[in-house]
Amino acid sequence: MENKSVPVFGLPAGFWLAIGAGVALRLWYLSDLVQQPWFGYPLVDSLTFDRTAQQILAQGHPAAFFRPPLYPYFLAAVYAAAGRSFAVVAIVQSLLGLAALYPAYRLGERWFGRAAALGGAWIGACYPLRIFFEGEVLDVTLFAFLLLWGLWTLWRGLEGGGPLTPLLSGLLLAAAAVTRPNVIVALPFAVLGAALAFWRRGGAVRPTAAAAWALGLVVGIAPTTIHNWRAEGAVIPVAANGGVNFYLGNERGADGVTPVPPGLRWEATMLRPVRAGQASLAAQDRWWYARAREEIVAAPGRWARLLGVKTGIFLGAPEPSNNKALAHFTAVSFPVRHYRWWWGALVCLGALGCLEVRGRGPLFLAVFAAGYGASVVLFFVAERYRLPLVPLLAPAAAAGVLA
Repeated sequence: MENKSVPVFGLPAGFWLAIGAGVALRLWYLSDLVQQPWFGYPLVDSLTFDRTAQQILAQGHPAAFFRPPLYPYFLAAVYAAAGRSFAVVAIVQSLLGLAALYPAYRLGERWFGRAAALGGAWIGACYPLRIFFEGEVLDVTLFAFLLLWGLWTLWRGLEGGGPLTPLLSGLLLAAAAVTRPNVIVALPFAVLGAALAFWRRGGAVRPTAAAAWALGLVVGIAPTTIHNWRAEGAVIPVAANGGVNFYLGNERGADGVTPVPPGLRWEATMLRPVRAGQASLAAQDRWWYARAREEIVAAPGRWARLLGVKTGIFLGAPEPSNNKALAHFTAVSFPVRHYRWWWGALVCLGALGCLEVRGRGPLFLAVFAAGYGASVVLFFVAERYRLPLVPLLAPAAAAGVLA
């Protein structure tokens, strides 16, 4: 009698085994993490998110948003439900990280086949830096969760899903943009990838689906824009920190990774537009973009070389860190310690998988990944900024191994 595994919720046993392994690794890391002397003391960006979340609980956020607001509000919701517990934050984010593997598996299954999708699920479940950053008070896990679910619902809409599927995709990707606005740069590449993937095969993107997707984006971002308009009387679509980040990532002397660190130097930097007479956040944002354009126009060759350097950093195997020294903070636990070779292998094998399999999915992935990479390279590169691509590249890498 033949023994066949019975799918659970339409998913094969191998997927659930990967989730189980992911749970075990995350519990192992969390048990090590809570014993460290620095646990419970957020640093750099984590400290800013923590303070903003506490401010939201205490008095709301009446001012315009300097930083994207969704993650601080998410953090405030966790604090309101369970107190200011970083262990609870880590547990909730670990659940989000594992839940993001479902849309990644479904996309991988359609793009590269079931075997590659299962391999991708195992990679995503065990990837050391995904586990590490799920334990950090940072926006990357929430952003990746929203991005992956948004892309999955987008693909379902392209395949002819229900009438609300494109709208839901737009709302999810809008929420991702309110978490990390750089994804807005990548969305036109998603449109281009969809057009190339479906029109070149004789398919078509329904106008009503495209309109519903665009409506979801507008409706999802509009509350943040309206809040900023009421606070400042100026148009700030999401947040006002884009200009300063663009300047710091492209000024003369920029190395592509490290902007001005928080502290006295950061405070002095942020006073520059104020001293130039720019009182509002919107005016300061425009001032920074103007200074960045001046830097680029003054030395376009230098800027082109810098873009090349940042592209190399984005694609390269070393993990560029600008918040914490990874070697120190990952050394305390085996599940996150051996992180150095994963990204390089993923990029090389993922490229091989896309070349071998081809088809709609690999084409869409290649175009979107290029757009997402551009959205990072235009500013500056850090390990956590390229991390959301891992669950998408993982099935492609598995297909590369199979090839």
